[in-house]
Amino acid sequence: MAPEAKLPDAKVYHNTLTGAVIIIFPERHDSDVVAVQEGAESVAKQVLMLKGVKIAVEEPVALSSGMLVSNVGFSSDISNKPQSKTIFEFSKDAKGSIAHQISDRQISYILVGVKRFAAEDMPRNSKRYNNPEINKTMATNLSKNAGRGDIVVFPVGPDHLSKTYDLMTLGKHLKSMGWSSVAQN
Repeated sequence: MAPEAKLPDAKVYHNTLTGAVIIIFPERHDSDVVAVQEGAESVAKQVLMLKGVKIAVEEPVALSSGMLVSNVGFSSDISNKPQSKTIFEFSKDAKGSIAHQISDRQISYILVGVKRFAAEDMPRNSKRYNNPEINKTMATNLSKNAGRGDIVVFPVGPDHLSKTYDLMTLGKHLKSMGWSSVAQN
């Protein structure tokens, strides 16, 4: 497997009071590695099969259609994408992103029943990078959008789960808000 295809495992959090689940998928925002692109597509297919799934969007931007998409991994702002182009025509390497694979499938198959919400401030915080408040904002938005019995999926850069980015990782913030980490084998 290519080194770029190796990412931390997904993190799953559960709220015993509401029965809600948050699944965090660490992802590459872009990649021309076939294994990464195929993996992202496979995850996206499975995510969209979850009944009533909600998608949290990192670095959210609204397209002209009103759909929220993640503005990560592009050389220019995704909101400048012409409506006539798909996300992958706009940027071929975006196929390596779980978030972009989910967005593309929602647009292509007109899956209007899948709710999307901003995991960060809208408009984007211009001081988002190296800002420890970002993980707290993400955890707060994930938590408030995860209602009774909901499944929330959040494809996000792996740095938000790493202590090297911020000692208060996204996971630590979720735990402080009453979410429990589900043990993984």
